[in-house]
Amino acid sequence: MKNRIVFLLAAILAGTCVASDKYVIQAEGPLVHSQNPCMGFQWLTDLLFFNTTSTEQTVTLVGVSNGEAQNPRPLSVPSNQVVEAPFTDLNWAPVPYVGPFTAHLSVPAGVLVRSRIEPTGFSVPGPCSPFPGYELLIRGALPLPVFSQLIPAGQAQYFLAADLGHLTNVSYATLYNAATTQATISFEVRRQCNGDLLASESFVVPPNTTLQVPATGDYAECDGLPEFGRYVVVTADQPGFAIVSVVDDDPFKKMSMSILAPDF
Repeated sequence: MKNRIVFLLAAILAGTCVASDKYVIQAEGPLVHSQNPCMGFQWLTDLLFFNTTSTEQTVTLVGVSNGEAQNPRPLSVPSNQVVEAPFTDLNWAPVPYVGPFTAHLSVPAGVLVRSRIEPTGFSVPGPCSPFPGYELLIRGALPLPVFSQLIPAGQAQYFLAADLGHLTNVSYATLYNAATTQATISFEVRRQCNGDLLASESFVVPPNTTLQVPATGDYAECDGLPEFGRYVVVTADQPGFAIVSVVDDDPFKKMSMSILAPDF
């Protein structure tokens, strides 16, 4: 009898541990035309799920920041297959949708998650006005972090190498407040060579909201040397997390290199 009880408890515990929380930031930027009206650019994000198990698995949306999703649909991931899951197709975006947001997902054990941002663009021969037919071509990809847990309140988050070397660039901090009350989130931009403070600012972020802000820093010489490195420190008084992105001033983005770590 005792062994049977132990077996049942083990089965119950196993049944409650089949999925884990994953948090991903998603976005869809506006379509921007360059000086040439026949060329355009847009940032997009994409989610990939790989089911490493022998049975079909289901990914569900727990919630989103910046509003509520309307009638979100679960995502079925067949055994040993990769499934692409644009958030707009699954109704995983908040309504109304403006700017970046954070999606809280329930992902079964054995399903790997990859989130990435993709610079896309089009270039068509003229004349192309007023409504050119175009296809957005993906011009590279950059992995986005996938979080398995929230960063506790008061714990500093450090982002090293928040620069693009000698290219003129700007950093952006994307801040997620996961609490049901407003958060004060501050960031510092510091020079890599000596820790000097280049910029600092604090923002009040509403409950369950993702906000992107610029985190700029200058390019002055450091002790007479042409040092360029910056790092960013983010601290919040509520649980959540942040990511830092760095872009240059090229109006038509493209990425020609990718470095991958294992997916979990």
